Amino acid sequence: MDSSSSGSTKLDYFDDMWKLQSTATLLSVSKGEDGRTALVLDRTIFYPQGGGQPADTGFIAVSDSGVKFVVEDVRSRDGIVYHYGFIENSGEESESKFEKGKEVLLCVDESRRRLNARLHSAGHLLDTCMRNLGLGDLEPTKGYHFPHGPYVEYKGTVPQKDTESKRKELEVEANALISRGGKVSAALLPYEEACKLCGDCLPDYIAKDSTPRIVKLGDSLGCPCGGTHVSDISEIKSITIMRGETMVKTKGELKVSFGYQCNSNRGSFCEDSDEYETLPELRRNSSFSCLSGAAIGANATLANTNICNGLIGVEILPSWDSPNSFRRVPSSPAMSRLDILSSSLQSSMSNLSCSPSTPDSDSYLMKSTSPSRNEGFLNGVEVQVAGGAAGEDRVQAVCSEENEWLFCAIYDGFNGRDAADFLAGTLYETIVFHFNSLDWESSQESIKASNGLDIDGSLPCIGDGRNTISEERFSSRIYTQKDSSVDHTSENAPCAKVQTSTDSFRHGVLDSLQRALSQVENDFLYMVDQEMVDRPDLVSVGSCVLVVLLHGKDLYTLNLGDSRAVLATYGDGYLMSRSERLKAIQLTDSHTVDDESERMRVLCEHPDDPMTVVAGKVKGKLKVTRAFGVGYLKKKNLNDALMGILQVRNLISPPYVSTQPSLNVHRISISDCFVVLGSDGLFDFFTNDEAVKLVHSYILSNPSGDPAKFLLEQLVVRAANSAGFSMEELMNIPAGRRRKYHDDVTVMVIILGTNQRTTRASTCV
Repeated sequence: MDSSSSGSTKLDYFDDMWKLQSTATLLSVSKGEDGRTALVLDRTIFYPQGGGQPADTGFIAVSDSGVKFVVEDVRSRDGIVYHYGFIENSGEESESKFEKGKEVLLCVDESRRRLNARLHSAGHLLDTCMRNLGLGDLEPTKGYHFPHGPYVEYKGTVPQKDTESKRKELEVEANALISRGGKVSAALLPYEEACKLCGDCLPDYIAKDSTPRIVKLGDSLGCPCGGTHVSDISEIKSITIMRGETMVKTKGELKVSFGYQCNSNRGSFCEDSDEYETLPELRRNSSFSCLSGAAIGANATLANTNICNGLIGVEILPSWDSPNSFRRVPSSPAMSRLDILSSSLQSSMSNLSCSPSTPDSDSYLMKSTSPSRNEGFLNGVEVQVAGGAAGEDRVQAVCSEENEWLFCAIYDGFNGRDAADFLAGTLYETIVFHFNSLDWESSQESIKASNGLDIDGSLPCIGDGRNTISEERFSSRIYTQKDSSVDHTSENAPCAKVQTSTDSFRHGVLDSLQRALSQVENDFLYMVDQEMVDRPDLVSVGSCVLVVLLHGKDLYTLNLGDSRAVLATYGDGYLMSRSERLKAIQLTDSHTVDDESERMRVLCEHPDDPMTVVAGKVKGKLKVTRAFGVGYLKKKNLNDALMGILQVRNLISPPYVSTQPSLNVHRISISDCFVVLGSDGLFDFFTNDEAVKLVHSYILSNPSGDPAKFLLEQLVVRAANSAGFSMEELMNIPAGRRRKYHDDVTVMVIILGTNQRTTRASTCV
């Protein structure tokens, strides 16, 4: 960053915390390696992240033009404030408007500022409440005022028997002070005057020759603070001290977790007059706030024996016979067997959920302190893992807070569960192996660029856009590599012009995902070839594949078949328009004969076979055009292993089913809310828009609930209604027979860090 001539930035919000529009002079414009732009001004009203409070967002516009710079993040370094974001409708003409010395207009997003100010003031108010309740000897040591799980930590403890009563007293006292109200003031004061307002005590880090900024809530003692606050205590409205997370004692420290709601009983953050839904921002130590999952089986499955040459053995698979989902599981230092996938829950529907940075939660994800085998990508000293089975579906989730990545996979098996079992036992480990060849240092820089000072608002490399085949297109932030054998970039493409280390790393990730899948496919078909004398049915077994990898702010997807990943986003207009509606953006391709481009691709690859597609299926056998396994549609010798009507007649030019995945990387922006992952059974009953709408409304009204489980329950209700049954009657139909009414369904919901909730998702079944 070039800021040599900028000097220290004047912080105008110090003087007026509610000045939301202002002007300033542009001192410098610079770009990080990932192409993200940073503006430095002579003064600013934007609050930079720090002191436990998130940064402001909004826009900066050149006064004599309509060109806007969208501010996504603000940071302060060595007295200089950097405004990070991107220029709307970026182009040479737009960029030329932002010249050094230009006067610019600053506009802070009011709703976000109001939310952050309320949470910050609420944390300060708790300090007053602690003193009023005789707990003044507990010294506040840390405040976290982000919308997801705000808390204040104090040095000292409260007896365990008193924690619940103190929680209630704190909540009553806080809301009493809020009802009473009181002016909130902030001012830069000489040291002695500041010390007097703070009870004759200031922290040691404040120099005695300085003029600290002191914030005072009503008649309470002052406190040194550089953040923004409400103008009156009554604007906080209410405080809820979280039950079960409050008064937590750890190593001689007390943690008080809190949240607040508006006067409506929606259980979510909202604004006074216009009911604008305030969706909080990314917490920088994680790209997602919660993962929840649920699954229900409809297919009856038989226990396999000794599949994968013993890799997954008989001691594991028998417990998969009941169509259950997730269970609590530990990770292991050598994840090759992935025995985390066994299931012992005794219900037809069950769920998984977790939040990052919640080691004491009762999540089904459990940490392991096993050392990693190496320092490569997707390795870490601590990971959390979970998995499960529902009918022929298999599912995995692996998370590393340490290295900031989340791996999710849904394997939707068909004609048997063997292919899904094989994927569950080998694909993750194979991906890890291929990722070890990537430049780990570059991946760390990618995370730093994603979560630190240089955050790229969009990925300059854009493919053919075909992956956005849903109700809305969002190609401006998506790079697709539909067929890895085809190079979508050209010499004149934006990709060729922006050769950055992070871009190269993203290409490496996509290539590694594809190579790993190809290796596992070859291994599976080799195994099938070896076993088909005793198990000829294996040649027809296959699986759809959906893999999602969240690394920093990059969301990678790989898919074969008809499972989907659907992004819920407000789009580019979110920051500027409060009326923007949530959109459903499909990040994956649908590889079925119903998709015209897929159907034409299959027909063109087999010009001499007039029977390529029969009755809406590939060779009259399979609706999906790309899949893992199904060897009898890929190799003649495997088809010959079948007898009678099971054998495909006139297998003229195999393979007829492709294993070339669709690959995609999406750069998460502040507009993105959550991602719904689902096997095709989910979308038999819901469109992309319907799924997003259901999840969104549920999150708003149930901030501590499990959206994946809710979505699955709504599917069962709809399936029951379609069949003329009650929900209970449908659930009492045995697996196998119930397949007539719905498929195996697996659902996962990743709530992105830009929209974190105040509480974790429930893990109750």
